[in-house]
Amino acid sequence: LPSRPDESLATLIADDSRFRSPATAADAYGEGWALTYFLLKTQREEFVKYLRQLSQVKPLVELSKRERIAMFETAFDTTLEKLDKQFLTYMRRVR
Repeated sequence: LPSRPDESLATLIADDSRFRSPATAADAYGEGWALTYFLLKTQREEFVKYLRQLSQVKPLVELSKRERIAMFETAFDTTLEKLDKQFLTYMRRVR
């Protein structure tokens, strides 16, 4: 958490570059795991809805960063900023 950038959730959702870079892959994986855990525990139905939406994207079709974020915000009916605050609060308690 101390080195986590403010836009961390947005960069995690918007594209896969953090997962593909050797310098950031471990942090991205850890945050991705934590986000999945948080969403399954707190917003399971919305998370399943989001996964269904993702599964409808045709293979090899690249969504823009804005499209990916919009899909995420729509599935959870919130903004990334609000969800990020909830996520951080939850994960601090779990630690």
